[in-house]
Amino acid sequence: MRIRSRIAAATATTLVILGGAIATSPTATAVGADHCDKNTANHWRHVSDLAGAALRNGPGQDYAKKKTLDFGVNFYVYCQDTNRHGNVWYYGKDWVGKWGWVFSERTSKGQG
Repeated sequence: MRIRSRIAAATATTLVILGGAIATSPTATAVGADHCDKNTANHWRHVSDLAGAALRNGPGQDYAKKKTLDFGVNFYVYCQDTNRHGNVWYYGKDWVGKWGWVFSERTSKGQG
């Protein structure tokens, strides 16, 4: 009986500690065009990095990756944001209509 109560107490303590760690860890939720700080006059960008470019939920590496845009793919940009690190991120959609953010340095001027 004592062993069970000690296990239960240890389990409860562990859950409280883990729960607190999970609750206090930062989460990055999806942000859209309302987060942009500059309109970029709607244009195409071309993925120029051989490793591709991540399409993310927000303008930064700490946001979840939706998918990877392959080298050579075009991305239609609607606006941009400069994140807290000074990096420019473009918001737009890929050729199948999936919306997200792409790091500008992974792209170059795209098609017409």
